[in-house]
Amino acid sequence: MYPIRDQTVLVRNVAPHMIIASGTDDRPDQVTYMMARAVGGGTILGGTVQVGNWESQPNLNITTQIMSRAFKIDPSLTQGRGVEHLDIIRDGVGLRPGRKAGVRLEKERIDGMWVVHNDGYAGWGYEGSYGCAEEVIRLIDSIKSSPRL
Repeated sequence: MYPIRDQTVLVRNVAPHMIIASGTDDRPDQVTYMMARAVGGGTILGGTVQVGNWESQPNLNITTQIMSRAFKIDPSLTQGRGVEHLDIIRDGVGLRPGRKAGVRLEKERIDGMWVVHNDGYAGWGYEGSYGCAEEVIRLIDSIKSSPRL
């Protein structure tokens, strides 16, 4: 397992579209995305994909780059009034768990106790969560229905 640092900016402005683009002109370890949150919860602007970076504090230069990219792609985010009209709620940093071998979704018996592993999703944990949760349930059901050892 290794960390993948993702920095985001949550703004009160509501994006009219969801946008995801790989890579940026700023740095190879950055991506661009805008995701409006439900019920008027603002918009998440992102972000970074910094493999092996344990830093938990936001980098203000990256915050500026994230906001500038979002505005450049969709000026309607501030009704065209400029990046300075993005209303920041907070900067965020998350360390996502990555695995060299990819996702681990399996059961294992350790010291007489069953453990279901479900980790290593890197940057797509949310996208895979529903299907993987169904597999976790299937694994748990198979444990519950197996004879006790």
